[in-house]
Amino acid sequence: MSRTLRWAWVALFLLLAMGAVVTNMNSRRILVLHEGAADSAAVRAFGQGVGSMLGQVSHLKLRQQYLGFDLGVCHRVLDQLRAFDPDAVIAEGLKARQCLDSQTAQAQPIVVSMPETPSLRIDQGSYVAAWAKVLADIAPPGGLLLALPGDDQEGQLEYRLLGDAARRVGLRIQSLGQAVVLEPRVLANAVRLAAPDMVFVGRTLGAQLGAQHKDTQDKPQTGLLQALRRSTPNPILASRLESLELGADLVLLQAPEQRGELLAQATLAALARGTAALPEPTPPYEMAVGLRQDFVARQHHALPSFYVLSARLAGFLTGP
Repeated sequence: MSRTLRWAWVALFLLLAMGAVVTNMNSRRILVLHEGAADSAAVRAFGQGVGSMLGQVSHLKLRQQYLGFDLGVCHRVLDQLRAFDPDAVIAEGLKARQCLDSQTAQAQPIVVSMPETPSLRIDQGSYVAAWAKVLADIAPPGGLLLALPGDDQEGQLEYRLLGDAARRVGLRIQSLGQAVVLEPRVLANAVRLAAPDMVFVGRTLGAQLGAQHKDTQDKPQTGLLQALRRSTPNPILASRLESLELGADLVLLQAPEQRGELLAQATLAALARGTAALPEPTPPYEMAVGLRQDFVARQHHALPSFYVLSARLAGFLTGP
């Protein structure tokens, strides 16, 4: 090989090395922290939504971590987060945000998250309309919906929107306070006394129960749903997908892939502007339906066939 050719190869390697350094310097790292598990249908759908947006940007490096609804592994996740040193973190779910907020004060990346219950009026209209359709489909006219909302701000917003949906279709709605919900025997007596046609378990209630029973139960919402099932044969509705695995009958939630796309857009905007403000306005949400198979078997005569098809196609039809 001639000296000129050898120097040409050396120059090429140097150019490639410089290019790699420049690319790495200009790259931005984004971590997606999911509160759920990697094999969850909702998590997969959310990840597809995030990937469809961020995968189009060549200089982004994307990594995903999973809590599996267990804040006990948060410290390990935070160690991995610090090692990855992301420029931005997308928090998917309440527990993901709680884990991130538990960090000690230090230079932190941009964190982008959003409440599961829509905060914008245009989205709230779609949310109320979707719940109203479900309630009209499966509740008897003039029936009673018993709600167990979380007592935090988001839980109360969810309860208000659910109340709007119930009243729109002529249903009565009543709520039980958290002091009642915390005692299974008291809860069972209260449910029997109310004799509701349906029970609704709020989105943030499970997290609050977990905070109060962290030393005794891994999934305290299981006990709550078991107490409800012993108290009433009627449908138990919820607004968190993992509630299906724990015993709820039906879930209605914002389509996970759309939340993923929205948070990916917000992350790109935040990196560009140096702020975590969500872009406005956001598009109306479609809704995803989740069902339990034993609920379908019990309610097949009253349940629209579209619900079962929607749940099957979305991967949200779970076993008994």
